[in-house]
Amino acid sequence: MPAQAEELTFRSVDLAADEEFLYELYTTTRDDLTSLGIDPQQLGGLMRMQYTAQKESYLAAYPGAEHKIISLSGVPVGRMIVQRGKREILFVDLAILPEYRNRGIGSRLILDRIREAEDANGVLTFHVLKTNPAINLYLRLGCAITGDAGMYYRMEWRPNFPESAADTAVK
Repeated sequence: MPAQAEELTFRSVDLAADEEFLYELYTTTRDDLTSLGIDPQQLGGLMRMQYTAQKESYLAAYPGAEHKIISLSGVPVGRMIVQRGKREILFVDLAILPEYRNRGIGSRLILDRIREAEDANGVLTFHVLKTNPAINLYLRLGCAITGDAGMYYRMEWRPNFPESAADTAVK
C-alpha cells in the first residue's frame, strides 16, 4: 500500500526514549560495515561506536535542527533531521526501515522539502552516500549532483534548475 494511502505522522525525537529505535534504524543504513565480514561482536561494537559518533556530530553541528520520528499508521518507520536557514533547507538525514522503503515515504518527504524550498525561493541541499540507490529517485525528483565529498555526493534542488543539471546520471 502506498504511503499516501496510510497516515504518515511525525513527532519530535526523545533521545532517551528513542535511542534503541534510532540505533536499530542506523544499523539498517550501514551496508558498508555489514559487508566487511567481521566477527558479529566486533561489528556490533563498531556499529555502536559509529552510531554514537554520528549522533554526537549531528547534535553539535545542527543544534537547532528539527529531529523527527516518522510513523506510518502509528508504527515508527524512520527519522529525519532538517536544518532550516533563511533560504536553505538542509536535509541532514533521512532514514527509513528497509521493510518500509519503496513505498513512497522518501519521495513524499523529499517532495515536501522541495515545496518548502520553492515557497521560500530557496534551495534544498543534502548529501547522499554514493552507493545509495536512492540517488536515482532524487534525480527523478529534480535534484542534481552538485559536488563530490569523498564517499558522498552533495545534491541540491533549486528553483529553475537547468534541466541538464537535474538530468545528471550516476555512472
